[in-house]
Amino acid sequence: MSISFKEDHISQIPALLMLEKFGYTYLTPDEALALRGGNLANVLLEPVLRKQLAAINVVQVSSVRTTVFSEQNITAGIDATTSSTSPRSLPSAARG
Repeated sequence: MSISFKEDHISQIPALLMLEKFGYTYLTPDEALALRGGNLANVLLEPVLRKQLAAINVVQVSSVRTTVFSEQNITAGIDATTSSTSPRSLPSAARG
């Protein structure tokens, strides 16, 4: 038996298996591309982000009342994150 020193054998596959044990879902490259809207430049998987934002975020309305994020707020948050005018997307010199 020979020992493999290929990176996918010694680090990538074990890391993927560990992440799956933590509840992450492995996506094939085709699945990831579809969730990116067919554009490799899209780093966010917007359908997944939208679903998770709706599931885990609430707003404290008063000391005794909370409400979930509206679809409009979720869309605004995603748009602000992906907008080309977002401060994170501007070159450092343009941010001041």
